[in-house]
Amino acid sequence: MVELHLHLDGSLSEKTVRKIVSEEGLVIPEIFSGFSLSPFLQYKSENGSLADYLKCFELPIKVLQTPNAVRFACMKLCEELEQEGVRYAEIRFAPQFHTAKGYSQEEILSAAIEARDYASLLGVEIDYILCAMRGQSSKANEETLELALKYLGKGVVALDLAGDEAGYPTEQYTDLFTYAVKKGLPFTSHAGEAAGPESIETALRLGAWRIGHGVAAINDIELMNYLAKHQIPLEMCPTSNVQTKAVQDISEHPLVKFLEKGIAVTVNTDNRTVSDTTLKKEFQAIRSIPGYREEYDRILRWNSEKSRFRELNK
Repeated sequence: MVELHLHLDGSLSEKTVRKIVSEEGLVIPEIFSGFSLSPFLQYKSENGSLADYLKCFELPIKVLQTPNAVRFACMKLCEELEQEGVRYAEIRFAPQFHTAKGYSQEEILSAAIEARDYASLLGVEIDYILCAMRGQSSKANEETLELALKYLGKGVVALDLAGDEAGYPTEQYTDLFTYAVKKGLPFTSHAGEAAGPESIETALRLGAWRIGHGVAAINDIELMNYLAKHQIPLEMCPTSNVQTKAVQDISEHPLVKFLEKGIAVTVNTDNRTVSDTTLKKEFQAIRSIPGYREEYDRILRWNSEKSRFRELNK
């Protein structure tokens, strides 16, 4: 199996968090011996939003503030991927969120890249997508972009735009992605999750190679036709899409309609811990969507295989 949309900080198990806290000697108010960390790591609300969902990242980010912590977290995530049968994953994170203790973005990224050797021993291949963040400083995002360029093909495969899509429209990052295109840096973008089709259209106009989520495309037939014609991969994360209210219920998820249109849909977890999911769970969930056919399992897996940035870069 292949996983294309997977956030590191949203996929830390409670065991991993506690181990890092112990090893780093951290004092974090949320962590008490004998008490579950589930309320801080997993999203439970049935009436929340993307902004509420993003609050589950606060604790993981607090503990991922050293190269050692980031390296260890990547290694443990790879162990979980291997156990599930995932043989390739593109893991994404924002290095700028892990510099509170004075480490540079490059030191953080280098530690993550070191975990690739461990992943290979497990039989898992990983690459990284670096996230520029909505609502953060232009300087920090530009540093992330330059870092992605420096390590492109050396553990990094692309750039991403993540964060509060509704609060910070995609068009605000025109300069960033214009520069990325100029330098030949491929990128994806979270779009059509908490905003409408126009967010997806903007990302495509700026040169996005893939779209993270893209749920809102269902509201624009011309956009769907464009996605199908140009085989723009959609990195769909069904469980997460329900939790953030991009769709109200799994039965209403547009995945099947996108497949029927010939769009290159892929299935991913987004955040394994926050959403309490795995790829196997995601496939089980989408089989309940009206119109889903058994053959779609094969098509979705093939779409993920051919939509890897390694393949798109050829």
